Amino acid sequence: MLKKIAGCIGFILSLLYYIISTYSFLKLKSDCSKNFQYVKFYKILFNYTASFFSYFYSDVTNYGEMIYCNRIAIFLNLAFLIIYILLEIRQDLFDCILNILLIGITSLTFYHYFYEILVDVFIYGLYFILANLLVLIYFLYENYTEIKIKLDSSLTFYFNIIFTLTSFFWLIYGVLYKDNYIKISFGIEFFFGIFLILGKKYLLKIIGESSEGFNDIINDDLNNNQKKDMDNTIEFEEKKTKKYENI
Repeated sequence: MLKKIAGCIGFILSLLYYIISTYSFLKLKSDCSKNFQYVKFYKILFNYTASFFSYFYSDVTNYGEMIYCNRIAIFLNLAFLIIYILLEIRQDLFDCILNILLIGITSLTFYHYFYEILVDVFIYGLYFILANLLVLIYFLYENYTEIKIKLDSSLTFYFNIIFTLTSFFWLIYGVLYKDNYIKISFGIEFFFGIFLILGKKYLLKIIGESSEGFNDIINDDLNNNQKKDMDNTIEFEEKKTKKYENI
């Protein structure tokens, strides 16, 4: 019973996380050329990869809630990838073709590999962990970018909470099933999620102060170099004046 409860809550939170991840598409207007760069293609791509690999792992281990969750997530993320590619045709045809090949070839190759070749649960588990680490790395990158520019966004804060809660319930799910791959993957995500929720304001202060100190050093160096240039110019002009006086 507890397994199903944890799995159902993880299922709902995961889909909510994937849906919110596509919010950058809402910034697109009729003239998408002006704000097309704001669409987070790699975030959707990593979510697709994670749901793709997680589906095959949950299928081989027969985790029902995780199977349904990732099956829906695959089609959801794939739909937004297709939308991105269709929009990209107007921007850069070459990149559009590359993205089609990237998504199409890798998806079909792994689909064949997982269904027809791979039989080792250990390898399935490694793919599962690595795919979820991709999502975690991009999640940390987004937070680092905001911290670096001193942006404390409420949307990111709530997004971090959803990410952390999702990791927590899947971690509980893994503990109840005694699955080490789920425990390792979501245990790492839960740790970093808690770390960011509790320590983001402190990180904003620390990184902000270090950035200011670094900028002060750069500005001092620039000012010193400009002063030297001015001194050299004055000295050169003085010598030049004396030279012409002697003439």
